[in-house]
Amino acid sequence: MIDNAEKMEFRNFAKYCMKRKYMIVSIELMLFSMLFGCSLMSQEKWDVENCIYTNHDYNFHWILPKEFEWKKVIPNEKHSVFKAVSPYGMCVFVNANKWSDDENAPDMWDNFDKYKQLYSYVWNLTYERTGGVTTPIAIEKCRFGGEKAIKTIVKNKIEDDVRDEISYGVTYNLHKDRYTWSISFKCSELVWELLSEDDLKTIIAGFGFNAIEL
Repeated sequence: MIDNAEKMEFRNFAKYCMKRKYMIVSIELMLFSMLFGCSLMSQEKWDVENCIYTNHDYNFHWILPKEFEWKKVIPNEKHSVFKAVSPYGMCVFVNANKWSDDENAPDMWDNFDKYKQLYSYVWNLTYERTGGVTTPIAIEKCRFGGEKAIKTIVKNKIEDDVRDEISYGVTYNLHKDRYTWSISFKCSELVWELLSEDDLKTIIAGFGFNAIEL
């Protein structure tokens, strides 16, 4: 026979076990939710082996030539959503700046001269902040990703007590899906001299305005 004291002790123990069980289940559910939530929030993927990036939030991808051994890095520029570097002296990055609901993006071609002034203003700011001199090689209207765009080709030079660097950059600026996009390729002077126009187009042609499954 189990006396009342033993019954009480058993009940307390049972309550303790049930409490622990609920706590464990709650923790398991919480961990599952966190892991599942992270998988849902992670809308970008990087295929390390094949150097392919896709982003479902912004709906674009970039298939980079894997022979250049690209590595995805954390971008430090404002509005940058993707950046990759190559040990061969090259860099690509994507900027996407969202328009507010009550704003309308001005036509790139109709406002070509205004955008040229804007680019000059930005390059002057770069000089004031870093000492880097930007020399435009070409600023021209073109089409990119099915949209009206402005293509810039520039030479960048920074020279001070610790640096003496020259680089070149190609950027496509356009409006699409209520974002202002900048799709850019940057390289060292040596790479610029070695790469042909077809080589450059091969790298940039891997960009597309749709997310792909990896």
